[in-house]
Amino acid sequence: MFIHRIIPPRNHTRIDNKLIYDSELSDGAFRLYVFLFGLHSSTNYTDGYLMKAMGLSRRSVANRRRELKDKNLLLTEQIAPRIYHAYLGTGTLTASDVKKIMHKQDKVLTEDKNENG
Repeated sequence: MFIHRIIPPRNHTRIDNKLIYDSELSDGAFRLYVFLFGLHSSTNYTDGYLMKAMGLSRRSVANRRRELKDKNLLLTEQIAPRIYHAYLGTGTLTASDVKKIMHKQDKVLTEDKNENG
């Protein structure tokens, strides 16, 4: 079998093969992960948005999110009432590692702005 394909340059998400073949990750949790991973950085979303966009109940969204958190593919950090930052891991980086990297980058950017002020 020969596979012929065209890879569009935009509106497509690339996912690590380790996650695709992870037999411990349910299909529902994988779908939620892919959906979240496809959102632009700094996108503001709510459970209501996820429920409507994916056609899920609140309970399904919560269960899938919990599964991603248990696998350290999703880490949420509350920054204000009802406002959270979400960090998504990959097949090689945990969500905790992504958070550390992002905080280091933010710190460097803040220091550069203060110096060039």
